[in-house]
Amino acid sequence: MTLKEKIRFKILGSKAFGKAIIKSNRDYYLSFKSMRWGGELTFGEEIEHVFGIFLTEKEKADEKLKEDMRIDMVWCYYRFGAVPREYFLMDFPHSDDKKRATYLTTRHKDNVMTEKVGRGKNWDLLEDKNNFYDHFSQFFKRDVIKFNETVTREAFAEFCKKHDSFICKPIAGQCGKGVEILRLADHDNDPDKAFDYLKAKGKYIVEELIQQDESTRQFNESSVNTVRLPAFMNKTGFHIMRPVFRTGRTGSVVDNAGNGGIFSVIDEKTGVCRTKGYDEFGGIFERHPDSGAKYEGFQIPDWDKLLKFAEEVHSTIAWYPFVGWDFAYTANKEWVLVEGNWGQIVCEYAEREGVKKMFDDFFD
Repeated sequence: MTLKEKIRFKILGSKAFGKAIIKSNRDYYLSFKSMRWGGELTFGEEIEHVFGIFLTEKEKADEKLKEDMRIDMVWCYYRFGAVPREYFLMDFPHSDDKKRATYLTTRHKDNVMTEKVGRGKNWDLLEDKNNFYDHFSQFFKRDVIKFNETVTREAFAEFCKKHDSFICKPIAGQCGKGVEILRLADHDNDPDKAFDYLKAKGKYIVEELIQQDESTRQFNESSVNTVRLPAFMNKTGFHIMRPVFRTGRTGSVVDNAGNGGIFSVIDEKTGVCRTKGYDEFGGIFERHPDSGAKYEGFQIPDWDKLLKFAEEVHSTIAWYPFVGWDFAYTANKEWVLVEGNWGQIVCEYAEREGVKKMFDDFFD
Protein backbone atom coordinates (compact mmCIF):
# COMPACT_ATOMS: atom_id res chain seq x y z
CA MET A 1 0.00 0.00 0.00
CA THR A 2 1.41 3.38 -0.99
CA LEU A 3 1.73 6.26 1.47
CA LYS A 4 -1.19 7.97 -0.28
CA GLU A 5 -3.37 4.86 0.09
CA LYS A 6 -2.43 4.49 3.76
CA ILE A 7 -3.36 8.08 4.56
CA ARG A 8 -6.69 7.80 2.76
CA PHE A 9 -7.39 4.49 4.51
CA LYS A 10 -6.75 6.05 7.91
CA ILE A 11 -9.05 8.96 7.16
CA LEU A 12 -11.87 6.99 5.52
CA GLY A 13 -11.46 3.58 7.10
CA SER A 14 -9.60 2.91 10.33
CA LYS A 15 -10.86 6.07 12.06
CA ALA A 16 -14.35 5.63 10.55
CA PHE A 17 -14.30 9.20 9.29
CA GLY A 18 -17.39 10.05 7.28
CA LYS A 19 -17.58 12.98 4.89
CA ALA A 20 -18.84 15.23 7.67
CA ILE A 21 -15.82 14.40 9.85
CA ILE A 22 -13.41 15.06 7.00
CA LYS A 23 -15.12 18.37 6.30
CA SER A 24 -14.97 19.20 10.01
CA ASN A 25 -11.24 18.51 10.12
CA ARG A 26 -10.65 20.47 6.92
CA ASP A 27 -12.61 23.39 8.35
CA TYR A 28 -10.67 23.02 11.61
CA TYR A 29 -7.41 23.19 9.67
CA LEU A 30 -8.56 26.29 7.82
CA SER A 31 -9.64 27.91 11.09
CA PHE A 32 -6.32 27.58 12.87
CA LYS A 33 -3.75 27.28 10.11
CA SER A 34 -2.75 30.87 10.91
CA MET A 35 -2.38 30.10 14.63
CA ARG A 36 1.04 30.61 16.21
CA TRP A 37 2.06 28.60 19.27
CA GLY A 38 5.37 30.23 20.09
CA GLY A 39 7.40 29.38 17.03
CA GLU A 40 8.27 31.52 14.03
CA LEU A 41 5.79 29.78 11.73
CA THR A 42 2.02 29.41 11.85
CA PHE A 43 0.49 25.93 11.98
CA GLY A 44 -0.25 26.04 8.26
CA GLU A 45 3.22 27.33 7.42
CA GLU A 46 4.80 24.63 9.57
CA ILE A 47 2.89 21.93 7.69
CA GLU A 48 4.19 23.21 4.36
CA HIS A 49 7.67 23.53 5.88
CA VAL A 50 7.79 19.91 7.02
CA PHE A 51 6.40 18.76 3.69
CA GLY A 52 9.53 20.27 2.17
CA ILE A 53 11.73 18.33 4.58
CA PHE A 54 10.13 14.90 4.79
CA LEU A 55 8.25 14.26 1.53
CA THR A 56 9.89 12.88 -1.59
CA GLU A 57 9.75 14.92 -4.78
CA LYS A 58 7.02 12.63 -6.09
CA GLU A 59 4.98 13.06 -2.91
CA LYS A 60 5.42 16.84 -2.99
CA ALA A 61 3.85 16.90 -6.44
CA ASP A 62 0.83 14.88 -5.28
CA GLU A 63 -1.69 17.53 -4.18
CA LYS A 64 -4.31 14.94 -3.15
CA LEU A 65 -1.84 13.20 -0.89
CA LYS A 66 -0.86 16.47 0.73
CA GLU A 67 -4.50 17.46 1.26
CA ASP A 68 -5.19 14.11 2.91
CA MET A 69 -2.12 14.58 5.05
CA ARG A 70 -3.19 18.05 6.15
CA ILE A 71 -6.50 16.61 7.35
CA ASP A 72 -4.74 13.72 9.07
CA MET A 73 -2.28 16.11 10.74
CA VAL A 74 -5.18 18.13 12.13
CA TRP A 75 -6.60 14.94 13.60
CA CYS A 76 -3.24 14.01 15.10
CA TYR A 77 -2.79 17.45 16.64
CA TYR A 78 -6.32 17.42 18.05
CA ARG A 79 -6.27 13.80 19.26
CA PHE A 80 -2.62 13.19 20.21
CA GLY A 81 -1.08 16.66 20.47
CA ALA A 82 1.41 15.95 17.67
CA VAL A 83 2.70 19.08 15.94
CA PRO A 84 3.56 18.80 12.22
CA ARG A 85 7.24 17.92 12.72
CA GLU A 86 6.37 15.25 15.32
CA TYR A 87 3.87 13.80 12.86
CA PHE A 88 6.80 12.73 10.67
CA LEU A 89 9.45 12.13 13.33
CA MET A 90 7.10 9.74 15.15
CA ASP A 91 6.21 8.04 11.86
CA PHE A 92 2.51 8.86 12.13
CA PRO A 93 1.94 8.55 8.34
CA HIS A 94 2.65 4.81 8.64
CA SER A 95 1.03 4.21 12.05
CA ASP A 96 -2.55 3.53 13.10
CA ASP A 97 -4.19 5.43 15.93
CA LYS A 98 -3.47 2.68 18.44
CA LYS A 99 0.25 3.06 17.78
CA ARG A 100 0.04 6.85 17.64
CA ALA A 101 -1.57 6.94 21.08
CA THR A 102 1.55 5.39 22.64
CA TYR A 103 3.78 8.35 21.75
CA LEU A 104 4.66 11.11 24.18
CA THR A 105 4.10 14.30 22.24
CA THR A 106 5.49 17.59 23.49
CA ARG A 107 1.97 18.92 23.94
CA HIS A 108 0.97 16.02 26.21
CA LYS A 109 4.18 16.35 28.22
CA ASP A 110 3.69 20.08 28.69
CA ASN A 111 0.02 19.64 29.61
CA VAL A 112 0.95 17.12 32.31
CA MET A 113 3.66 19.41 33.65
CA THR A 114 1.37 22.44 33.60
CA GLU A 115 -1.15 20.47 35.64
CA LYS A 116 1.45 19.19 38.11
CA VAL A 117 3.76 22.21 38.38
CA GLY A 118 1.97 25.19 36.84
CA ARG A 119 3.27 28.12 34.83
CA GLY A 120 4.12 30.43 37.73
CA LYS A 121 7.31 30.69 39.75
CA ASN A 122 7.97 26.96 39.39
CA TRP A 123 7.97 27.35 35.62
CA ASP A 124 10.25 30.39 35.83
CA LEU A 125 12.75 28.46 37.92
CA LEU A 126 13.72 26.47 34.85
CA GLU A 127 12.56 28.77 32.06
CA ASP A 128 14.56 31.84 33.12
CA LYS A 129 18.26 31.03 32.91
CA ASN A 130 19.17 33.64 35.51
CA ASN A 131 16.73 32.13 38.02
CA PHE A 132 18.08 28.71 37.13
CA TYR A 133 21.64 29.80 37.85
CA ASP A 134 20.65 31.37 41.17
CA HIS A 135 19.33 28.03 42.38
CA PHE A 136 21.84 25.64 40.82
CA SER A 137 25.06 27.69 40.75
CA GLN A 138 26.98 25.18 42.88
CA PHE A 139 26.64 22.60 40.11
CA PHE A 140 27.89 24.83 37.27
CA LYS A 141 31.54 24.71 38.41
CA ARG A 142 32.44 27.63 36.13
CA ASP A 143 32.30 31.43 36.20
CA VAL A 144 28.98 33.02 35.30
CA ILE A 145 27.70 36.58 35.14
CA LYS A 146 24.02 37.48 34.85
CA PHE A 147 23.81 40.02 32.06
CA ASN A 148 20.50 41.69 32.96
CA GLU A 149 19.26 45.14 33.91
CA THR A 150 21.44 45.16 37.06
CA VAL A 151 24.74 44.23 35.42
CA THR A 152 27.45 46.90 35.60
CA ARG A 153 30.28 47.67 33.22
CA GLU A 154 32.72 47.18 36.08
CA ALA A 155 31.47 43.68 36.91
CA PHE A 156 31.52 42.70 33.24
CA ALA A 157 35.06 44.10 32.83
CA GLU A 158 36.23 42.01 35.80
CA PHE A 159 34.71 38.91 34.18
CA CYS A 160 36.50 39.75 30.92
CA LYS A 161 39.86 39.95 32.71
CA LYS A 162 39.58 36.20 33.34
CA HIS A 163 37.89 35.18 30.10
CA ASP A 164 38.60 36.59 26.65
CA SER A 165 35.85 34.46 25.13
CA PHE A 166 32.61 33.16 26.63
CA ILE A 167 29.23 31.81 25.72
CA CYS A 168 26.15 34.03 25.84
CA LYS A 169 22.66 32.51 26.18
CA PRO A 170 19.38 34.47 26.01
CA ILE A 171 17.71 34.06 29.40
CA ALA A 172 14.45 32.83 27.87
CA GLY A 173 15.93 31.07 24.84
CA GLN A 174 15.03 27.55 23.73
CA CYS A 175 16.58 24.92 21.45
CA GLY A 176 19.88 26.79 21.34
CA LYS A 177 18.39 29.76 19.48
CA GLY A 178 20.31 32.99 19.97
CA VAL A 179 23.26 31.32 21.67
CA GLU A 180 26.63 32.66 20.59
CA ILE A 181 30.26 32.64 21.61
CA LEU A 182 31.55 36.17 22.10
CA ARG A 183 35.25 36.82 21.63
CA LEU A 184 36.74 40.05 22.94
CA ALA A 185 39.09 40.08 19.96
CA ASP A 186 36.05 40.67 17.75
CA HIS A 187 35.34 43.84 19.75
CA ASP A 188 38.85 45.34 19.70
CA ASN A 189 39.58 43.61 23.02
CA ASP A 190 37.46 46.29 24.63
CA PRO A 191 35.04 45.08 27.37
CA ASP A 192 33.00 48.28 26.98
CA LYS A 193 32.34 47.55 23.31
CA ALA A 194 31.42 43.96 24.12
CA PHE A 195 29.15 45.21 26.88
CA ASP A 196 27.37 47.60 24.52
CA TYR A 197 26.99 44.85 21.93
CA LEU A 198 25.25 42.53 24.40
CA LYS A 199 23.22 45.29 26.04
CA ALA A 200 21.71 46.20 22.68
CA LYS A 201 20.62 42.61 22.08
CA GLY A 202 18.84 41.85 25.37
CA LYS A 203 19.27 39.84 28.56
CA TYR A 204 21.73 36.96 28.76
CA ILE A 205 23.47 34.62 31.06
CA VAL A 206 27.17 34.79 30.22
CA GLU A 207 29.27 31.75 31.06
CA GLU A 208 32.88 30.69 31.07
CA LEU A 209 33.43 28.24 28.21
CA ILE A 210 33.29 24.57 29.18
CA GLN A 211 36.42 22.68 28.21
CA GLN A 212 35.05 19.28 27.37
CA ASP A 213 36.86 15.98 27.60
CA GLU A 214 38.35 14.51 24.43
CA SER A 215 36.00 11.51 24.68
CA THR A 216 32.98 13.68 23.86
CA ARG A 217 34.87 16.38 21.99
CA GLN A 218 35.83 13.88 19.27
CA PHE A 219 32.30 14.07 17.86
CA ASN A 220 32.31 17.83 17.32
CA GLU A 221 34.78 20.44 18.54
CA SER A 222 32.75 23.60 18.05
CA SER A 223 29.92 22.61 20.43
CA VAL A 224 29.86 21.24 23.95
CA ASN A 225 28.33 17.79 23.42
CA THR A 226 26.00 16.91 26.25
CA VAL A 227 23.89 14.19 27.80
CA ARG A 228 20.17 14.98 27.99
CA LEU A 229 18.93 13.11 31.06
CA PRO A 230 15.12 13.08 31.47
CA ALA A 231 14.71 12.56 35.21
CA PHE A 232 11.85 12.03 37.64
CA MET A 233 11.54 12.37 41.39
CA ASN A 234 8.52 10.67 42.92
CA LYS A 235 7.55 8.77 46.07
CA THR A 236 9.73 5.82 45.05
CA GLY A 237 12.83 7.93 44.48
CA PHE A 238 14.91 9.17 41.55
CA HIS A 239 14.47 7.71 38.07
CA ILE A 240 15.70 8.40 34.55
CA MET A 241 14.06 7.63 31.23
CA ARG A 242 15.66 7.21 27.81
CA PRO A 243 18.64 9.59 28.01
CA VAL A 244 20.40 10.69 24.83
CA PHE A 245 23.89 11.83 23.86
CA ARG A 246 23.71 15.05 21.85
CA THR A 247 26.33 16.35 19.43
CA GLY A 248 26.55 19.50 17.34
CA ARG A 249 27.67 19.97 13.76
CA THR A 250 30.87 21.62 12.59
CA GLY A 251 30.75 25.36 13.20
CA SER A 252 27.71 25.20 15.47
CA VAL A 253 28.06 26.16 19.15
CA VAL A 254 24.98 24.16 20.23
CA ASP A 255 24.08 20.47 20.11
CA ASN A 256 20.27 20.68 20.04
CA ALA A 257 18.68 18.27 17.56
CA GLY A 258 16.13 20.92 16.64
CA ASN A 259 18.98 23.22 15.66
CA GLY A 260 20.79 20.73 13.43
CA GLY A 261 22.42 18.57 16.11
CA ILE A 262 22.44 14.78 16.21
CA PHE A 263 21.50 12.48 19.10
CA SER A 264 21.88 8.83 20.02
CA VAL A 265 19.80 7.00 22.65
CA ILE A 266 21.76 5.81 25.70
CA ASP A 267 21.14 2.58 27.60
CA GLU A 268 20.06 3.67 31.09
CA LYS A 269 21.98 0.92 32.90
CA THR A 270 25.28 0.82 31.04
CA GLY A 271 25.66 4.33 29.63
CA VAL A 272 26.39 2.92 26.16
CA CYS A 273 24.83 4.53 23.09
CA ARG A 274 22.52 1.93 21.62
CA THR A 275 21.32 3.59 18.40
CA LYS A 276 22.73 5.32 15.40
CA GLY A 277 22.66 9.11 15.31
CA TYR A 278 19.41 10.90 14.45
CA ASP A 279 18.50 14.50 13.78
CA GLU A 280 15.11 16.23 13.59
CA PHE A 281 15.17 16.47 9.81
CA GLY A 282 14.88 12.75 9.11
CA GLY A 283 18.63 12.14 8.97
CA ILE A 284 20.13 8.89 10.25
CA PHE A 285 23.89 8.59 10.78
CA GLU A 286 26.04 5.60 11.68
CA ARG A 287 28.90 8.05 12.22
CA HIS A 288 29.05 11.76 12.78
CA PRO A 289 28.89 13.24 9.27
CA ASP A 290 31.70 15.73 9.98
CA SER A 291 34.09 13.95 12.37
CA GLY A 292 33.40 10.31 11.54
CA ALA A 293 32.99 9.34 15.21
CA LYS A 294 30.67 6.34 15.61
CA TYR A 295 27.54 6.64 17.74
CA GLU A 296 26.31 3.14 18.45
CA GLY A 297 28.54 1.50 21.03
CA PHE A 298 30.05 4.74 22.36
CA GLN A 299 30.51 4.55 26.12
CA ILE A 300 29.50 7.68 27.99
CA PRO A 301 32.39 8.29 30.43
CA ASP A 302 31.84 7.89 34.19
CA TRP A 303 28.19 6.99 33.70
CA ASP A 304 27.57 5.98 37.32
CA LYS A 305 29.07 9.28 38.51
CA LEU A 306 26.71 11.15 36.20
CA LEU A 307 23.67 9.36 37.61
CA LYS A 308 24.72 10.20 41.18
CA PHE A 309 25.43 13.79 40.23
CA ALA A 310 22.05 14.11 38.49
CA GLU A 311 20.25 12.79 41.54
CA GLU A 312 22.12 15.26 43.74
CA VAL A 313 21.10 18.13 41.46
CA HIS A 314 17.46 17.05 41.26
CA SER A 315 17.24 16.49 45.02
CA THR A 316 17.54 20.26 45.53
CA ILE A 317 14.07 20.53 43.97
CA ALA A 318 12.75 17.13 45.04
CA TRP A 319 9.18 18.42 44.74
CA TYR A 320 9.72 18.98 40.99
CA PRO A 321 8.46 15.76 39.33
CA PHE A 322 10.25 15.94 35.98
CA VAL A 323 13.23 17.80 34.54
CA GLY A 324 15.16 17.28 31.33
CA TRP A 325 18.72 17.88 32.59
CA ASP A 326 21.70 18.62 30.33
CA PHE A 327 25.18 17.69 31.56
CA ALA A 328 28.67 18.03 30.08
CA TYR A 329 31.81 16.03 30.82
CA THR A 330 34.86 18.26 31.23
CA ALA A 331 38.57 17.92 30.60
CA ASN A 332 38.92 17.67 34.40
CA LYS A 333 37.03 14.36 34.24
CA GLU A 334 33.98 15.67 36.04
CA TRP A 335 30.35 16.23 35.16
CA VAL A 336 28.92 19.76 35.25
CA LEU A 337 25.38 21.05 34.90
CA VAL A 338 24.54 22.93 31.70
CA GLU A 339 20.81 23.52 32.09
CA GLY A 340 17.45 21.96 32.86
CA ASN A 341 13.96 22.40 31.44
CA TRP A 342 10.81 20.59 30.38
CA GLY A 343 12.82 19.31 27.43
CA GLN A 344 11.69 16.97 24.68
CA ILE A 345 11.89 13.19 25.02
CA VAL A 346 13.51 12.63 21.63
CA CYS A 347 14.26 8.90 22.00
CA GLU A 348 10.97 8.14 20.24
CA TYR A 349 12.27 9.64 17.01
CA ALA A 350 15.06 7.08 16.90
CA GLU A 351 13.52 3.93 18.34
CA ARG A 352 9.96 4.46 17.06
CA GLU A 353 8.66 3.19 20.38
CA GLY A 354 6.20 5.31 22.33
CA VAL A 355 6.99 6.15 25.96
CA LYS A 356 3.79 8.01 26.91
CA LYS A 357 2.66 5.33 29.38
CA MET A 358 6.11 5.17 30.94
CA PHE A 359 6.12 8.95 31.35
CA ASP A 360 2.60 9.05 32.81
CA ASP A 361 3.33 6.18 35.21
CA PHE A 362 6.08 8.18 36.90
CA PHE A 363 3.39 10.63 38.06
CA ASP A 364 1.12 7.99 39.65
